[in-house]
Amino acid sequence: MTFEECAQFAKQYPVCQMATLDGGQPRVRVMLMAEADKDGFWFATLSPKAVSRQIHARPGIEACFFNGAQDPAAWVMMRVTGSAEFVKDGPMVKRVAQERAGLSQVVGEPIDKYLEVFRLRTGEVRFWRVTNLMKEDKAEVLRF
Repeated sequence: MTFEECAQFAKQYPVCQMATLDGGQPRVRVMLMAEADKDGFWFATLSPKAVSRQIHARPGIEACFFNGAQDPAAWVMMRVTGSAEFVKDGPMVKRVAQERAGLSQVVGEPIDKYLEVFRLRTGEVRFWRVTNLMKEDKAEVLRF
């Protein structure tokens, strides 16, 4: 497994589950990944949201991408674990701001002042398949 293969899987299934910690309580929500490239796995949130506060307080997160196969024998899950790094400016921040500009209609004001882009630049990736059912500890781990 290469990083490029992991990035491609995430791009193919960009809606993932993300886990954060709120004090000692895990919190999981659906997130839409913005991009996966040589600089990591990119996400965005809005600063007033609880997920933003949770990541700022404890940046260790895990995102789980799933292929959604109908047949359980074909299920593939990719878990990406790392420490979130907020990025204040640059091409990706501009791109995400443009792509998510439609959220301004939902919020009722421009989201630019609230938009936060973060990435997992380093961490670990683990793939899970049904064939790993009873031997998860033997699954390949990719450090990036």
